[in-house]
Amino acid sequence: VMDAKSLRLISGANVQLHITDGMTESEFPGVTNSQGLYNHSWTLDPASKPGAYKVVANVSVPGYIPRTYGANFQVQGQLLVQVNLAKGVVNPGDAQILTVNVLDATTKQKISGASVAGKISSSKKFSSITDGNGITSYSWNISPVSGGTISKIALNVDHKGYSALSKIVTFKTGKSINLLGPPQENQTK
Repeated sequence: VMDAKSLRLISGANVQLHITDGMTESEFPGVTNSQGLYNHSWTLDPASKPGAYKVVANVSVPGYIPRTYGANFQVQGQLLVQVNLAKGVVNPGDAQILTVNVLDATTKQKISGASVAGKISSSKKFSSITDGNGITSYSWNISPVSGGTISKIALNVDHKGYSALSKIVTFKTGKSINLLGPPQENQTK
């Protein structure tokens, strides 16, 4: 806090902070220090609901007109993403099914309308939106000529009011089976 004309720092100014989410309000009174500063820090309750919060500072000093200053900050929720692959090992040519369940990490409520984007082994891309139960799924066929590998699925999950979340899951493909041509025989010489 400083004098508007002389820019002299004012110690001893009364500061009243009001922090609200629109439903509950907290107050934090204080006084500026010798450098005209008042600092207040707090830890948000992990159960704080996501959304906009408002901070208002009322400042008063005898002999000055009281002032009010405001600012806003946003609290992002945390997502909990559960991923299930239908098969841990998939044979070439068979289908694999990925099911994604998106929940609020704190309340465990299902999140409908979450965006789920994925990339399978850096080639196949997909995107989907969770349904009313917070679930989406994607199925695809494994190439009949790819086998004996580990496939990686990179997922990005996002929803308004929540921090985006990235997750990687893997699965194995079985060995390719040669269905064309004569069977290979072991020959020893």
